[in-house]
Amino acid sequence: MRARSKKAVFAASSDNAGSITVCGVRTVSAMLEAGRLRYLLVTHTSNSRVQEILYKAEKKSIPIRQVADVELVRLSDNSQHQGVAGLAEPPVADWRQLLRRAEAPLVVLDGVTDPRNLGAVLRVGRAFAVAAVVMPSRRSAPLSAAAAKASCGAAAFVPLHRVTNLRRALTEIKQAGWFVVGACEDAKISLVDATPTSSSPICWVFGDEGSGLRRLTVENCDLLARIPTVVGEAGCLNVATACAACLATGANRWFPE
Repeated sequence: MRARSKKAVFAASSDNAGSITVCGVRTVSAMLEAGRLRYLLVTHTSNSRVQEILYKAEKKSIPIRQVADVELVRLSDNSQHQGVAGLAEPPVADWRQLLRRAEAPLVVLDGVTDPRNLGAVLRVGRAFAVAAVVMPSRRSAPLSAAAAKASCGAAAFVPLHRVTNLRRALTEIKQAGWFVVGACEDAKISLVDATPTSSSPICWVFGDEGSGLRRLTVENCDLLARIPTVVGEAGCLNVATACAACLATGANRWFPE
């Protein structure tokens, strides 16, 4: 294992504005597989899964440093780091190219502030091959170590795009030919009964679990639909579960031919 000083590793990381800290075997492995891992920090090298990561990182000439467990805990937002963490550059969507990707659905998050919810949505997005996840640059969850870990590796493959004005972004999405569907528990139309007015690619919009979609966001949706659930405590789904339900429902009926 090559020796690297703490100062050298983190001085270099400060030059990468789009870099994030990732932790956990699955997340670090995914970033390594995707060619997005830039530095590697380990503490429990006796673990066979960590040893495999070390071997692959060495072959790719990725800088490696062994650190104390307490340092990995600090860097990983107190998440279970499993003895490994690193610095990675997650994929970022190019806005113009993104709007031309009509072969895959698009997910927009309005006011989702919990990093673990963001990570879970990225995981769902990876499962359904979404074009990207779009969210406001302010008052939204950061792609932190906790979010990346909750994504179970999906943060290495699903592009995340931040916009300064969500209303304007939705307008541009619609102008590019997407059909925008907002998930709203108060909507009159059920998801299973909803039918788009065209064969356009679908853009799904999800709000915060507490407050839901904001008024301006609702006004920029082509359709509002609710997920049919039983009345009671089970009726309110978290944002990642709602996302999965919508993408699964639309997978067979709403994808363009």
